[in-house]
Amino acid sequence: MDRFIKLLMGGLFLTLIFLSIDGVLELKYHTNLLLLGVDADQLESLRTKTVRPTLYLTGAYFIFRYFTGKNPTSSVWPVFVMFAAFTFVQFLAFFTSPIRIAMIISFVLSLFTTVILRIAHNKRQKDVSTF
Repeated sequence: MDRFIKLLMGGLFLTLIFLSIDGVLELKYHTNLLLLGVDADQLESLRTKTVRPTLYLTGAYFIFRYFTGKNPTSSVWPVFVMFAAFTFVQFLAFFTSPIRIAMIISFVLSLFTTVILRIAHNKRQKDVSTF
């Protein structure tokens, strides 16, 4: 399980780095979602309804944590919170957008990733709190 968590975290790291570079440089890249029947406009709408609210929800959560005086309990916690917010926003998108197979696949993948990140956080938290 430890090896799987490390592979997942490495894959997330590379994906997030790529997406951040893409967001800064506005590179046009091909996506497999187009093969699932989602055109470019629908994909942009889906990103607007999920990625931006995830960013805002994550930021609001950490500002709340700042005001309550709580620090993250492990280095994995911020990544977990981001994916938990993304999963939550995707769940809400089922009620505000036409449901497509791409949305279901994305939701299931993000839910799975959130669960694995929670396991990784619990493991890291045990390592940190053994003083």
